[in-house]
Amino acid sequence: MNSALPKVAIVGRSNVGKSTLFNALCRRKLAIVHDTLFVTRDIRKYKVVLDALQFVLLDAPGYYVSEAENERRELDKTIIAKCLKAIDEADIVLFMIDGTSSTNVVDAEIATLLYRMKKHVIVVVNKSDIGGIHNVDFSYIPYFDIVIPISSLHRHGFATLSRVLSDVMQRCGLSCDEVVSSDVAQVQDADDIHLSRRCKIAIVGRPNVGKSTLFNNILKTQRSITSAVSHTTRDTVSDEMSVTVNGIDILMELNDTAGMRRKANIEESIEKASVFQSIATVREVDIVVVVIESEKLFEVQDLRIIQLCAKEKKGLIIVVNKMDLVSDAKRLQEEVHFIMREKVNVLVLPVVLFTSALYSKGIRKELFDYVLAVADVRKRKFATSFLNRKLMPFLSCITWRIEGNRTGRIKCIAYEKDITFKVFVNKKPPLYKVQEIRNVVASKLELTGNPVSIVLSVNENPYTTHLRKY
Repeated sequence: MNSALPKVAIVGRSNVGKSTLFNALCRRKLAIVHDTLFVTRDIRKYKVVLDALQFVLLDAPGYYVSEAENERRELDKTIIAKCLKAIDEADIVLFMIDGTSSTNVVDAEIATLLYRMKKHVIVVVNKSDIGGIHNVDFSYIPYFDIVIPISSLHRHGFATLSRVLSDVMQRCGLSCDEVVSSDVAQVQDADDIHLSRRCKIAIVGRPNVGKSTLFNNILKTQRSITSAVSHTTRDTVSDEMSVTVNGIDILMELNDTAGMRRKANIEESIEKASVFQSIATVREVDIVVVVIESEKLFEVQDLRIIQLCAKEKKGLIIVVNKMDLVSDAKRLQEEVHFIMREKVNVLVLPVVLFTSALYSKGIRKELFDYVLAVADVRKRKFATSFLNRKLMPFLSCITWRIEGNRTGRIKCIAYEKDITFKVFVNKKPPLYKVQEIRNVVASKLELTGNPVSIVLSVNENPYTTHLRKY
């Protein structure tokens, strides 16, 4: 993400519509919206094009004030610290107030905080299509003179917001980075141009396996909130970093997702929305890092997550985390490789990394090397002549018996896309033969860390049922 772009943070107390405004400005449902307090826990960032303006938008967690400091839970303190960090990072703050409820001491606390931090503030009164701005007591927020009534849900007042944002940016000497088209797909980061590679990565797994700790260690910063409380991460948290691996510059977009439990165990609607968002993230990325616990190897849900990633034809890296809790590491590694061969048959050449995210062991260099190796496989294309010349000497040895004391054979093979190969046969083979074909293709072509899909094309004799009689 271009660091030269102005940063605009949406700040306010909980449940005033910050995430709704964030989604509306991004034109995508990125943030989870719910009536529950503190749904947003981490800072979400997204590059926005609003009319002719281009800037980085930050969705901050809701702020609140308790009567006593010791009444806050440790998690709540961390969430409020994230809110303060978003304010500190921002060049301009959109201070959101609920137009349907009266202004209170929390709004006054936020206003005083913004005034002391000397931030450029635009007060946005949300839900003004319902209650206007009559409920707002401006004596609580006497420091700011720019007030805009909007409706995040119905996109009212966005033209005024765009015009005021442009004026404030120019007055503050910020680079507006005006663009000709408002189409986000046509906008490129200035730092994307010289980078030779770009890779999108998602970190997924069951709750409390160490995904956010791994995410923070890769970035070398406390980007995501980590806690022993299950389902701490709700929204998908994204960030970018530039690395050089074997002389190749790579821009990595990392995504920390919410933990995925079995559907039968999900009761809250927020968790259900988080899981759906995690699955949507998997579909958007190139490579998925599946984190599992060293003490609970390949549970049913782990295998389902791996199957989901394979079904979406994504590159896979298996990370066995919490190795610091294992007494016999060599024995555990042998057990993992055995289970991979027996149960995870979608990966013929799996990539497994043994780490301790808590103590930063075996993470950055090893993971980056694996990412590059898996990404290189995904870029490869295979000509039909090359495939048949290289693979048919081995595939022709794979035969199976069919009715009438005949033999099923492989005629030829062709490459389609996304590590998918089309195999032409005279009769449909049994499943174990399809797995054998997959093993040959993956091993001979060295398709490391990528699930290989086999599509069968049965070319049967059309005269078998209608024989000519002489």
